[in-house]
Amino acid sequence: MEHIIYTLLEASITMAIIIVLVLLFHHFFGKKYAAKWRYYIWFVVLLGLLLPFRPEFETALIKAPIVTNVATNTNEPQATSGGATNISEVNAVETPAATWSWSLPLILFSIWLTGFIIFLAYNIWKHYRFLNMVKRWTKPVTDRRILSLFEQEKHALGIKSKHIDIHMCRFEISPMLIGFRKPTILLPEKPIDDEELSLILRHELVHYRRKDLWVNTALLLATAIHWFNPFVYVMGRAFQNDCEESCDEQLLMGANLEKRRTYGEAIIGLIKNKDVKRTALSTNFYGGKRTLKNRLTSIMDTSKKKVGVAVLCCGATAVAVILSGSIL
Repeated sequence: MEHIIYTLLEASITMAIIIVLVLLFHHFFGKKYAAKWRYYIWFVVLLGLLLPFRPEFETALIKAPIVTNVATNTNEPQATSGGATNISEVNAVETPAATWSWSLPLILFSIWLTGFIIFLAYNIWKHYRFLNMVKRWTKPVTDRRILSLFEQEKHALGIKSKHIDIHMCRFEISPMLIGFRKPTILLPEKPIDDEELSLILRHELVHYRRKDLWVNTALLLATAIHWFNPFVYVMGRAFQNDCEESCDEQLLMGANLEKRRTYGEAIIGLIKNKDVKRTALSTNFYGGKRTLKNRLTSIMDTSKKKVGVAVLCCGATAVAVILSGSIL
């Protein structure tokens, strides 16, 4: 138990350092490479948070053997026979372990386990409460126009699954994807023209194709493991925001400024109330006013992005995560 809790604390501290470095790198250089690379880099960090036990690379040191607390009987003469010398037995005195060294890890582990259970239970309860709201206040889409657009977007992305539903919500939400066993796209119950609706449906279908709901589940678990670390919450928000921007980037690949403006206006039109309902196990179409501003700037950005810097940062992050077991 002592090894587990101290390894977890060490991993959390070293990952906090890595998160800060990645945030600084994205702040100064993030606009120079595509959003998908920021998403990949955060995915590497997420793996590091989920796997706190990593190999330790230590320098091998040759140490001379040290004998302490040696008890010898100097009164007895040494007997020699045939060139062999008999040496008296050496008894090492064992120091009893201090009692506090056992109680402190137990206290720390109990605190961590309590926080882990409470955090996970609260988010699961919140998710099922949201699902009950969806079940009560939504209805399946029957409009042939919307269903036709949906099938067109599925075909364009090469998605052949027939088990994806579309529901209209009567409470305030932003477009999102929920459901593992039966994926469902939720749309707010308000008029949306065909071009805007096509882009919104394609955005959520990109989430479906990339299995982002499972990534969000992994992010929730990582946050539960490191619930005491504030940097993990900052990383989670940045991860989800870059996830949304990378989806926008993919669906707008090769699009002209007019189409990008249409998509940006669609996002603004769908998000008029900041108090939209959502859950940790859904996609996050709206992440706040500041995030929305950055997202709209990214949507209208048509500059050519670099790949080399992003690949280098992704590789450096992976190496840092692997070596973080030897930092402290």
